[in-house]
Amino acid sequence: MESRDRPRILVIDDDPDVREMLRALLTCNGYEVHTCRDGAEGLAAVQALEPDLILVDLVMPGLGGLELCERLRQMPGHQGRPVIMLSARADLEHRVAGLRFGADEYLPKPFRRAEILAHVERKLQSAAAHRRAVLQQRRAAIGELAVAICHELNNPLAALRGEVQLALLEGGLPTTVRERLERLEALTQRMAAVLARLPQVSDRSVEYVDGTRMTDLWSGRDPEQAISGAAPAPHTS
Repeated sequence: MESRDRPRILVIDDDPDVREMLRALLTCNGYEVHTCRDGAEGLAAVQALEPDLILVDLVMPGLGGLELCERLRQMPGHQGRPVIMLSARADLEHRVAGLRFGADEYLPKPFRRAEILAHVERKLQSAAAHRRAVLQQRRAAIGELAVAICHELNNPLAALRGEVQLALLEGGLPTTVRERLERLEALTQRMAAVLARLPQVSDRSVEYVDGTRMTDLWSGRDPEQAISGAAPAPHTS
């Protein structure tokens, strides 16, 4: 998810008075607010806006709150997006249905302004804590994988580089053979530099091809300069 100055909230309700009240209340309290009139419009907005939190009415014409939550939980990348369901129906049956279909919280109407603000703040804090935990787990997994890759490749790479350097010490090599060995040595140096960087990778990424992205091993530095100044990858046993 992109970094934002203000949490982004999507309000989906067919009642214009409720939409305007929530928009004004949340905007005055520092949130970026977008509103939609029905579930179909709201579902499209979720994909376009990637909100940090969704407030959705239970009963709306066409696509209602329950079906919207159900579809949302099936959409890749949106399963964990927090949802607070709003409804004038406060009975247990509808509360259970809302939670069963994927809402994180169920808030009966009419609600007090302080109440909705407290629910919004708590849910955003909980979602942010969850994202941080997931990110830490991801970083740990990447780090462990990087160490394993370095361990498996460093030894054969060091042996290959050693053989190339020994071959270059031999006299009487044809010029073409020496040039090929020198290119091979440069390639092993590049591989060693990449391996040395792997355990230090960050979340920074750069554009690759066809809209895909890849991890930036060099943290914005020129790769050739970084490689020329990099120490060889450490030998592991």
